[in-house]
Amino acid sequence: MNKVLTVSIAAYNVEKYLSETLESILNAQEVLDEIEIIIVNDGSDDSTKAISEQYCNQYPHTVKLIDKRNGGYGSTINESVRVASGKYYRLLDGDDWYETENIPSYIEYLKRHNEDMVITPYRKIDENSGVEQLIAKNASDYQEVSLYKSKDKNICMHEIAVLTDVIRKINITENCFYTDNEYVVEVLLNAQTVTYCRLPIYRYRLGNEEQSVGSEGIKKHYKDLLRVTYYTGQKIEAANIPDITALREKMGVMLWTAFLYVSLCEPYREMKKHFVELDKKIKNEMPRVYGSTMDNRHIRKLRKSHYLLVFPMYLYLKWKRR
Repeated sequence: MNKVLTVSIAAYNVEKYLSETLESILNAQEVLDEIEIIIVNDGSDDSTKAISEQYCNQYPHTVKLIDKRNGGYGSTINESVRVASGKYYRLLDGDDWYETENIPSYIEYLKRHNEDMVITPYRKIDENSGVEQLIAKNASDYQEVSLYKSKDKNICMHEIAVLTDVIRKINITENCFYTDNEYVVEVLLNAQTVTYCRLPIYRYRLGNEEQSVGSEGIKKHYKDLLRVTYYTGQKIEAANIPDITALREKMGVMLWTAFLYVSLCEPYREMKKHFVELDKKIKNEMPRVYGSTMDNRHIRKLRKSHYLLVFPMYLYLKWKRR
């Protein structure tokens, strides 16, 4: 049977979570023949590979394993998208999971549609408090199937599936954190049509300090976000495509996130220097991207103040993190 959906699982030292991640898909037994799961073991040194092999043996027609040297999140995408056989392709981090009960209806939706990109709601789950937050878009923004007419304000990887053939040749930066944003931009650069499915699919785990979005992860890897923001801006600047609201918004959010991340690190003056250097490089090398990021009111205020507002914003963010 032809596969409807390929799920690419980035797996690096996720022995604590991987079984839950896989079972959330595998328990949708009625549509399992139509799903392909590709686990990309990114050089783990725990039991991730062994757990993956157990599931490959148990579900040989559904679960595949790519075992490779550590190359970062982008490398897991590059590896899996090249061999994916599903009509649609979707990501799942090795410490997150899907909403099992919605998968059968979701597969039926994907079978009926042929748009380049399918957007779904997702849930954020705080691991410490147990609080869940549903992130859902306004479905009316997708009444026009052209992505260029979409009013979407900030697309993230947790909510998208894309036709595999549309992104077969993408290439994501390797040996670098925060490349999920680059992946979304690649999708936006290659997709033209979009549809909205109201079924929540992705469950995004927060609150783990080991995550790249945890405070310790940010302090270790903030330079990667600056690098990815720069590379992504280059891709957008070079692309000869119509103006897309989602792309403008994505770059503004990425630049603002870069500021937020450096603001959580010490020493302050060095961090400010990194951010200002990045913004000036974007201004000098990417005029279209620079202009589009002015849509972000936070970035606009920083620039208009000649970055003098960086310090009070920095103090405010420090206070909020207490």
